[in-house]
Amino acid sequence: MSNSHPLALPLVNIYAKGGYCVTFEIGSEKTPVNLIVDTGSSTLVVGQLAYKPENDTSLTATPYAQAVKYGLGGWDGPLVHTDVTISNDVFSITLEQCPLAIVSTMEQRKTFAQANGILGLAYRQLNPGYDLTEYLTEEGHDPAVTYPWPFAEPGSVCPHEHSEIQLAHEQKQEQSQQSNNANAQVEAAQCDDAFSSNDLARFKAFLRQQPEQDIIPYFTELETQGLCANKFAFYSQRSSIHHATDNPTTEQLKQDPLNQGWLILGGGKEQTQLYQGEFQHIKVEHDVHYNVTLLGIKVGDFDMIEAAPLKPQYDYFLTNAIVDTGVSGIMLTDVLFEGFKRNLAELKQQRQAAGLPVQDYLNLIAPFVDLTYQDVGIDASELDLTLWPDITFVFAGHSECDGTPHNDHHHDHHHDPDNPEPMMLTCKPHDYWQVNAPAKGKACFKIIGKLASWANQTLVGLPLLNNYYVIFDREEHGTGVIRFAEQKPPHGVLPQVEA
Repeated sequence: MSNSHPLALPLVNIYAKGGYCVTFEIGSEKTPVNLIVDTGSSTLVVGQLAYKPENDTSLTATPYAQAVKYGLGGWDGPLVHTDVTISNDVFSITLEQCPLAIVSTMEQRKTFAQANGILGLAYRQLNPGYDLTEYLTEEGHDPAVTYPWPFAEPGSVCPHEHSEIQLAHEQKQEQSQQSNNANAQVEAAQCDDAFSSNDLARFKAFLRQQPEQDIIPYFTELETQGLCANKFAFYSQRSSIHHATDNPTTEQLKQDPLNQGWLILGGGKEQTQLYQGEFQHIKVEHDVHYNVTLLGIKVGDFDMIEAAPLKPQYDYFLTNAIVDTGVSGIMLTDVLFEGFKRNLAELKQQRQAAGLPVQDYLNLIAPFVDLTYQDVGIDASELDLTLWPDITFVFAGHSECDGTPHNDHHHDHHHDPDNPEPMMLTCKPHDYWQVNAPAKGKACFKIIGKLASWANQTLVGLPLLNNYYVIFDREEHGTGVIRFAEQKPPHGVLPQVEA
């Protein structure tokens, strides 16, 4: 198979509260699992519900463990190697002995909602594994592997440094010759602050004391083996599940074209049935997340609200925005969110003064400061989306412009490579408000302010991406570019692609 051949995989958004999932087959039994397509992480991870690792004869245990904390939720667990298969009506590809993380508890599995795991599509720096060979050997585990998971029971993790562990063992051996009682005292002293992997924050800190190695992410492995080009395309239409009827079945939700999409591994501009017009480009500033620079946002015709650079204490976040398909909303920084609300208040005043129809903008969005309100919504009858403004996101552009027209009109391009034009993407009212979610006749607002635990960094999620055909092109310009072209109208059915 040539590098340019696209691997087109259908998506549905019904398992992860609007997040898009792709189906993989895991292990010797080729167990189908629904994985959230996430450009905000790099790990291939599954829970132990659909997939039963104890039945997988292809599974090879390793001494490595992984742990990931997301903006909301997280998990830890063993890293194993097993067979991973992707397929559609045209092709089937199996990567043998592929790295796969397994979530250690059912509680942590709730991070994925009703999905089975995550397909991380960011870069390898976000996929560290931690070698526990020395620790497991010192603790008497033979073989020194992390599957079956040895850290689930209370007190199963001793947080001491290796040197302290070894010293405690030596003391234990010496004193055991004197009396069993002394031996027990040393044992207690050795791990008087022991814990289990259920304490994700402490376990992640414990792992960071162990030897670290970057694990090759799944997509990187595909590209390295020449199975697809080093880019992928993402096509989505919603950020919340669309309910066309009351109490639809799972199958009815799956068959709704508005709940479907495409992930095209190795795909790009050849999928002309999915987009129209020309591509705009954002430079990826760092090959960690898909790090981009956000200059600001414009609410309707108001002046741009400038996006602040990262605060010094958050320099390790690298840029003030990332593009993240795994986020089913948009998270603005405090500066941008407060400016957005201020503009809505001004819009209401302007329209009232002009005698024009108006919405009670701030009161309508107010309930959604509580994230659980996404599961409640408001009555869609309260909304008139024609009275809501477009929100334009203004990014630092990229000097590249291929000038290839994809419609009937040719445009001349005059670009100064040293001063690329800012790149503007539009989030429309029907994208940042999701109608018929979480039920028919309801509506949800999909923009939130900054989470307390996060940096002053904007998470650009599905509501902005839904209006575009998006190519994450990692081949270009060292760290890559993200290309955006306006979607072609779907005409009530999901457009088909070249597989």
